[in-house]
Amino acid sequence: MKAMILSVALVVLASPAFAIQTLVSTASSCQTIQSTIQRNRAVLLRYTERSGTPIYDRAVADNAQCTGGGFAQRTTFPAADNRACPVLICAPTDLRP
Repeated sequence: MKAMILSVALVVLASPAFAIQTLVSTASSCQTIQSTIQRNRAVLLRYTERSGTPIYDRAVADNAQCTGGGFAQRTTFPAADNRACPVLICAPTDLRP
């Protein structure tokens, strides 16, 4: 019985409904990044700094995508055509300005 429950749980968690699209921001235009965020409501953005450090964050369409009382805060990610493409990311409520 435990094996069956575990199998069902793994299938549910692996389903596309729980997947989040990932974009390499420096390989995408700012327009593509922003439209993908609006269409999917949330996108994982990533890029690699010159030092080789990978940077990533979850960009969201609005506050509704932020759980746990967080809020959507403006920031920028480098895009292929814009070094400072504006996006929203979730921030904890205690960081609210």
